[in-house]
Amino acid sequence: MAEDGASITISGLNELGQRLKIFSDVVANQIVKEAVRTSIKIFRDEAALRAPLGSVEHYLGKGEKKVLLKPGNLKKNIKIKVVKNMPKGTFRFEVFVKNKEAWYAKFIERGTSKMAAQPFMAPAFESKRQEVVDTFKETVLRAIREGGI
Repeated sequence: MAEDGASITISGLNELGQRLKIFSDVVANQIVKEAVRTSIKIFRDEAALRAPLGSVEHYLGKGEKKVLLKPGNLKKNIKIKVVKNMPKGTFRFEVFVKNKEAWYAKFIERGTSKMAAQPFMAPAFESKRQEVVDTFKETVLRAIREGGI
């Protein structure tokens, strides 16, 4: 999704921002980072749930690039990455498919001239967008009520 430019914008956070001011910058950043991490797992889990599951082991590719794929390979290679070197107070996490182990994911998601698309990332993103936002807000509010992380 990251290479396609998909993103979630969470607006209306002025109240949360005001409430976070009771904490040091370090603690407030930890609270927000944990909220992002918790909420983004929802998307990762939904993408894994929707990823097509092969029924038998099979080979994919040609020549030296030929690899044995086992059922569930695509699902187990949907990961979360923390993007480093973001501006202060900004956190970015990406849900992606490990290219080395499941390089064929883009063909499954978008299809090819010889294969129909079987989208799993985009539908997961769309179906869980609001739940991710709600979970983020709830996680921040819970941490504020409990006095931090």
